[in-house]
Amino acid sequence: MKFIFPFFLIFSIFGEPREIKEAYNFYEMKEYRKCINRILSYSKYFKNTKALALLTVSYTRLGEHDSSLYYYELLKKRDGEMLNFEGASFYAGLSYEKLGHPDRAIFAYYRAVYGEKEQDAALLRLSSLLGLKPEILKRLRDTNRLGKLFRRGIIYLFVPQGRLYELGEEFIRGFRMSFKGKFEVLNEKDFYSINDINNICCAVGPLSSRYMFYLSQQLEAAIPVFSPVAVYIPPETLNFIYTPYRIYELEIKKLVDYLINQLGYVYFGLIFNKNAEGYLWQRLFSKELEKNYGKVLFEIEYGDSTLPDSVFETVDTTLLDGIFVPGGDKRALFMASRARVMFPEVPVFGLSLWKGVFETGAFSLENFMFSSLPLTFRDIIKLNNKREEFKNKYYELYNYVPTYIAMRGYDCGLILNKVVAGKREISPAEILLGLKDLKYFQGLSSDWVFTEDIPLEIYYLKRGKLYKKEAGNEERKTREESPQKGGIE
Repeated sequence: MKFIFPFFLIFSIFGEPREIKEAYNFYEMKEYRKCINRILSYSKYFKNTKALALLTVSYTRLGEHDSSLYYYELLKKRDGEMLNFEGASFYAGLSYEKLGHPDRAIFAYYRAVYGEKEQDAALLRLSSLLGLKPEILKRLRDTNRLGKLFRRGIIYLFVPQGRLYELGEEFIRGFRMSFKGKFEVLNEKDFYSINDINNICCAVGPLSSRYMFYLSQQLEAAIPVFSPVAVYIPPETLNFIYTPYRIYELEIKKLVDYLINQLGYVYFGLIFNKNAEGYLWQRLFSKELEKNYGKVLFEIEYGDSTLPDSVFETVDTTLLDGIFVPGGDKRALFMASRARVMFPEVPVFGLSLWKGVFETGAFSLENFMFSSLPLTFRDIIKLNNKREEFKNKYYELYNYVPTYIAMRGYDCGLILNKVVAGKREISPAEILLGLKDLKYFQGLSSDWVFTEDIPLEIYYLKRGKLYKKEAGNEERKTREESPQKGGIE
């Protein structure tokens, strides 16, 4: 008698189990609970990677996120190739988000970007979490550079060496006083090597505006960069190059919107210092006025020398609604005071740059308005005290009186301390995620912003006190409100 080998046994041993096939049919019909139950009826489901992927997606679809991630973690240990089956990594990312783990969600979405399903959806979620424009992430994916965003590494400082060595040392010392993690130092002239450094997660510097501009053009990956001195950053790179000047652009937008769209002002005068910062304020304010149909009646530039009264006497105040004096230098208070004397009926307003001079006489300005992050007079005193403490500590350590460059280094260190949170190594994506969550930071040298979603307010001075302008209170003659809680650390 001939022996006939039962070939059906080969299929039952090596083929896909019947329970998994039936579960997949339920999945395609969107019967997720039946899909789960059928998989769990198979005794060896935990060894089947397809089953684990289907369980991940099905549980997320049903809103049972703990269970979804339990099976996703098993799947990661079993088979990396099945992590994107039916978009498992994307749905795991959604579950991580729902359970408050965006740091894990970004890595799941990164895997999903290279899957066969939900790639675009994963890219949009990454864009939202990291605060990067979708087109930037698409460009990185299409040029095979997205992986560098998720490669863990350390922080690099780009500072001057050689002739400007002392300036670089001052910045490094300030940074070292606050940052507790590991970092390396490079010559800022070597900025072109930034794309070749495999373990870089964040760049701080350069301290030269020229080298910073070149670096912004050179940068190929979305590595977060802290530029302590860059006055202007090209718009296409604005999403991941951070500068203390970014806050003032947002303040100007807030201020102009309030003056024109709520108070009804139209005609303005500009008084600004004739230096790089002054011309930046002039350009940003004029641009924002044009967008809101406001007009500039006159511009007055000042330097170290005193301007004659005749400069002010030529101004026609018939139509003048207000005068913009940004602040930020010792002469600004003098110019604002002169404007108040020459045009007593015309409001004067500026930026949060005024915080540094409020204690030296700015509170004598009546009905002076400015935009700022949450602030009280107590915050201003606290800020100035912290600056003095820093200067004394720096002098005690290095026998050297620090400049604002040391403070900028100190602020950068404090910001990165909050984001790195004691990790020895961290990826650029995790830093971007942390910065977006931080939103803003009120430092010793200036305020830093990492998203446009920040709580800017309009404040004004009246009879030597600081008040916040409340929504709906748009009269020229302001009512008194209670001083608001501020945010200086």
